[in-house]
Amino acid sequence: MIFNELEKFRNDLFKNIYESNKSISEAVSYAPNQLLKSLQNNGFTNNIVNESSDKLTTFNYSEMVKYLGKNKHKIDDFCIGDHPDFKNVIGNHDSLNHYSVSCFIDIAGSTDMNNRLSLTNIRYIKDSILTLCIYVANFFGGHIHRLQGDGIFIQFVRKDRNHLDSIINSLNAASFILRTVNDLINPTFKVKGLGEIQLRAGIDYGSKDKVLWSHFGIPNCSELTTTSFHTDSAAKLQSKAKPDQIIIGDNICKELDLPSNLVEKKGDKILEYKYYLFKHLDYLNSFSFLYFPNATKNSIQLKKSEYTLQCNVKDESNSKYWENSYSIPKEKNIKFTLLHNGQKINIERFEFINWFVKNTGKEAKKANKIDIDLELINSDSCNVVASFLGHHKAICEFKAKDNHRKEVIEFPIFVQ
Repeated sequence: MIFNELEKFRNDLFKNIYESNKSISEAVSYAPNQLLKSLQNNGFTNNIVNESSDKLTTFNYSEMVKYLGKNKHKIDDFCIGDHPDFKNVIGNHDSLNHYSVSCFIDIAGSTDMNNRLSLTNIRYIKDSILTLCIYVANFFGGHIHRLQGDGIFIQFVRKDRNHLDSIINSLNAASFILRTVNDLINPTFKVKGLGEIQLRAGIDYGSKDKVLWSHFGIPNCSELTTTSFHTDSAAKLQSKAKPDQIIIGDNICKELDLPSNLVEKKGDKILEYKYYLFKHLDYLNSFSFLYFPNATKNSIQLKKSEYTLQCNVKDESNSKYWENSYSIPKEKNIKFTLLHNGQKINIERFEFINWFVKNTGKEAKKANKIDIDLELINSDSCNVVASFLGHHKAICEFKAKDNHRKEVIEFPIFVQ
């Protein structure tokens, strides 16, 4: 989530809860609504149903769409258990090979809460966090397969759709979920002696030939799930993660050819399978509308700028591409346009406009196409062709005549 009014949230929580002689139990029960209000103030949630509710009951997808676009993998209806794409396709005695991305998220060190808080308080904390996970995962096309105590198992897969998009969705969801809890919940709870609440996540991808979908159990008492090393490994990767970390399997890293600035190889292996720390803070920082105001990266903020870049993939509908939203097929033409307050710019107002491309990955390195100067002179847009697997950036450097400093905007994309 994007939170540029955290101080207001903390102050409101302090004033309305702790200074009003409410008990800790009442404070925790009230926290979900305060969280919802704070998200609303920052443009990411809708209004609550009533003050006394102890659950996050609504979520404003339209404001998420404003920054992240509509996710084509999103499942329309909330559900848990059997994946809606497969439950009517696979019978009780049938099976199907199909890819899946498995994501496990839980509260790190939740056992310690039993020594500090009442069962009622623990219940409110867990319910608030799991509810937040459900909303955010659903926005990014995730299906909630199971709630497990203080954890959640999410499947990122849509039948017969591109698997790279599901991988990207899983990374986006986990990154935003972890940052939400860190930025909103932790500061207030830590100051008031409730300790930090931090999440950890494990994610892995299994290809079609490595994942078998089928029912376990007997009719009327069964579960449609996956048999795969990579489903099991995602849970193990979660256990390897430290608080506020996302650990990903080697398949995730390979399939997207993630650059070294976003991953860090860990020392040991799980059954000879490599895994990596996904640097989700650096990844979130790649979004042009987000930034960390200090080097400690302890709070993410919404960057407000008059100038933005718009990306369009030239297809039948000249569709708009939202940052880090999905993988663009190779050979697609891509257009980046510099906008001022959402409108086309007046070239005469600028001293210079320069365009560059920063590619990553083995394919770009082999072609010696990592850093590219497009050599355009004062153009309000640039056109490129999706050519290499990886996470890349279009970069626009410019200086308006009424501004004393040069500005730089980067726009990140994935190419399949």
